[in-house]
Amino acid sequence: MSRRALNLSETGDESCNFCGELVRVEVLDYFAEDRSFTLDTCCGELHEFAVTHLPNLSRKEFATWFESSCGVGVRQIITQETPTWCVDTGLSFCPVTWQEAKAFVSQHHRNNAAPQGWKFGHGLRSCGELVAVVTAGRPVAPNIDHRKVIEVTRLCVKDLFPRKLGWNACTMLYGWVFREAERKGYQKVVTYTHLHESGVSLRAAGFFEDGLTAGGSWHRANRPRPNAPEPSKKRRWIRDLIKSDAAPPRQLALFPKLQKECSDTYLERLAS
Repeated sequence: MSRRALNLSETGDESCNFCGELVRVEVLDYFAEDRSFTLDTCCGELHEFAVTHLPNLSRKEFATWFESSCGVGVRQIITQETPTWCVDTGLSFCPVTWQEAKAFVSQHHRNNAAPQGWKFGHGLRSCGELVAVVTAGRPVAPNIDHRKVIEVTRLCVKDLFPRKLGWNACTMLYGWVFREAERKGYQKVVTYTHLHESGVSLRAAGFFEDGLTAGGSWHRANRPRPNAPEPSKKRRWIRDLIKSDAAPPRQLALFPKLQKECSDTYLERLAS
């Protein structure tokens, strides 16, 4: 690692201010089981200095240094929530079977049990461990055309420690669902959240809010159904997979004046 990265000097000189030798700050050992590492420096004084200043590096600077030092790709260093520094090696997509997804959701989902079935789904791993899954299936609401619309029935991320290890997991899985749904010919993706949930990851993934459901139970006298665990109103989110030059609905929500100026094509699509 250079002097400039550690803010030792603004010059190009690579000698250590403490011992006069060539600056050396490298990863001595990396322990994948707990995502920790130890440092190798040219002197003890620089070691103390590096421990203080490494967390101040940008994600890109730290990732570049760490990979060049030990060959392991990382996203960030986590210095909070844990007594020792933790290296976030990132998340990777992995296929999962229905049985694996069902078991994972049953164990880790904080609100609901696993759905009755799916049409497709996928997972994310971190250091070889399954940490998140998404399932997509036939829309639960009977008035939605299941030939054109696919519903994200569950998205479940395991409680990780530290929590930053799961950063961006939801957005990554939503993005995977969009690509898979588009490949299979679906036109829209729909999902629902509780009213107390912010929907930040949904907005980041390109969903727009489409109002509230009526709530209640699916049970009817002529059509018995088990009672929903939480029959309260839900917030409905939609992602349109049809590419269009028209302004997206979330822009109209932010800028109401655009509604009068948007194209007839977009208004027709809203009415459909």
